Amino acid sequence: MPGRTITTEQAVAAIQLAEAVGVLEGLARTLGLTPCEVVGNVMFEFRPIDTRSAPMLTSHAQVGGA
Repeated sequence: MPGRTITTEQAVAAIQLAEAVGVLEGLARTLGLTPCEVVGNVMFEFRPIDTRSAPMLTSHAQVGGA
C-alpha cells in the first residue's frame, strides 16, 4: 500500500492477509487451481454443505512426519 498511512491494526491485518494468501496458494495448487479461481468459486458459486447427508472425510496424513 505505497503512499498510504495506515494504523497498527490495519498493518497487522495486512500482514495476516499476506500470510493467509500464502496458505491459500498451497491449498489451491493441491486442487489444481489458482488462488483467484478458488476465491472466485467460493464467492460466486459457494453452496453450504448439508452436513446431515454429506459423507465425513477423514485424513490419514500424520502430523509431525513420523
